[in-house]
Amino acid sequence: MAPNDLAGGIHFAVERFEKVMPELPPLFYEHWCEVALDKDRIALDPAFERYVAMDRLGVLATYTLRRDKTLKGYFIAEVVPHLHYRQSLQAIQDIYYIHPNCRQGLIAQRFFRFVMADLKRRGVQKLQIMRKLHLDPRIGDLWLRLGFRPDEVWYSKLL
Repeated sequence: MAPNDLAGGIHFAVERFEKVMPELPPLFYEHWCEVALDKDRIALDPAFERYVAMDRLGVLATYTLRRDKTLKGYFIAEVVPHLHYRQSLQAIQDIYYIHPNCRQGLIAQRFFRFVMADLKRRGVQKLQIMRKLHLDPRIGDLWLRLGFRPDEVWYSKLL
């Protein structure tokens, strides 16, 4: 078994966004249904062409979680020098999702450790990640166990 292969047919990988893109719409939709606020006013309409452009520029990191070769999760981040600290390469999480049937056990924790190890290998100094406050708080507990600390709270308002 390879280091990023787990029992139960679970496999983690770094993939090109363009390669994964055809598989993403159903998971993006499930993710949106589960977590999005204001669905009645803001429709899901991913700008896949912008993701592809960012990937081609080398500033997008796309990680996948598969079960028996079927996409079951993703973590996508922008990896750029920070605007305030130009010498510091930082990863800013765009989106992450793990299908509910892959949330048992340590799968999520191992997946995020895989992501962090690869970002560190790339020279990233800091990973900025968020969680939805209106959802299950256990993901926040996981971030704390993985060594993250809360440092900002974002607020939003429909205009």
